[in-house]
Amino acid sequence: MKSPRAAPGPIRLSLLALLAGAIALGLAAIPPIAFGRPIALAAEEDPPAPPRAERQGGVTFKLGKFEVNVGGKQPDPKPLPAVGPLAHPIKWFLISAIAVALITVVGGAFAGHRDRHPVLAGTGMALGVLAIAWQYVIIGIAIGVTVAVLLILLHALS
Repeated sequence: MKSPRAAPGPIRLSLLALLAGAIALGLAAIPPIAFGRPIALAAEEDPPAPPRAERQGGVTFKLGKFEVNVGGKQPDPKPLPAVGPLAHPIKWFLISAIAVALITVVGGAFAGHRDRHPVLAGTGMALGVLAIAWQYVIIGIAIGVTVAVLLILLHALS
């Protein structure tokens, strides 16, 4: 007599979720290593303050730190240096990694329900979440290794 449990369906969606999770994790982990820079969504340095408008000619009235120029001409502004679209290529890898990871998490939920292969779908979803939180996972591993080394040293010295 057969068990009342439903037979597992095709494995395609679960494998697709697992593959997409691996791709998302690769997009999150490999480019910072290849470029030798950590992922930073914010600008690495603050933009310089705009220079004070200088006027040529005219009359300048000065009282302490307050200065007013009446008349005169403002010189032609210098053009700002153009920033290319790939000024921070790691950001584009991070954005694509998060997009693929979100697709993986949603697709893994559907795959786990439809295909009835929760281990494969769950592993794909876990890889997607790992890709989203990649920086925090690395920080957690570093803290864990540091604590482990300190505990080993304390045990060896006592």
